[in-house]
Amino acid sequence: MVDTQQYRALKRRHKHQILLNDYEIDAFNRYCKKYKIQNKSQVIREALFTKVLKSFSDDYPTLFDAKELAQLERR
Repeated sequence: MVDTQQYRALKRRHKHQILLNDYEIDAFNRYCKKYKIQNKSQVIREALFTKVLKSFSDDYPTLFDAKELAQLERR
């Protein structure tokens, strides 16, 4: 069970708006209709954070830079 403090931290209170053109909203609405998606906010959050977490993972500092790693892999 989530305690009250954790619940407050997880509650979504910060609003962010985006603008889509006609083609983008049409594609998004067709996607949601095809896959019977009712919670569009969840889809957008998941897509956004998939990208964000992948970028964090890709940018994570390593002991060697990409060139040195490539040289090590060839050995």
